Amino acid sequence: MQANTTTSSGATLDVRVITNGCCPPEFAGDVQFATFASQPAVLQEVTTLIKSRQAVVLADMAFMQPLDLLERLPAPVRAVSRQLQVAGRLGCPIPFPALTKNPELGLAWRDQVLGWQAWERLLCCHLQPLVGDGREQFARCFSFLGP
Repeated sequence: MQANTTTSSGATLDVRVITNGCCPPEFAGDVQFATFASQPAVLQEVTTLIKSRQAVVLADMAFMQPLDLLERLPAPVRAVSRQLQVAGRLGCPIPFPALTKNPELGLAWRDQVLGWQAWERLLCCHLQPLVGDGREQFARCFSFLGP
């Protein structure tokens, strides 16, 4: 579905919504999706591969707190970041309970993402947007799911 939306500043945005796995024609062959859907349906997250950019995009499945920003935050926030294991490394505190409750679904999702050959960059939607050594960080982050 495509629609034009006007913002409060008067700018026009070309908004595209992907429904039922259908991509706009200009994305054909360039985008793939892997979905983790927990049972019961508590968490459903889509991970996107953009082949032409050699990038995987994660929403809430994992994120990293940059260390330079971490040091400028109040002590309680720094403590929480360290406890959640996202300080300077990729962590998955939001989906962790659903992944441990559904390890076979988590493993299938992780293996699908790692099976994509066309990516090197890992882009996160929260905190640090670009994760260096994306594939390695991703594999380490979800290694608790098994070999």
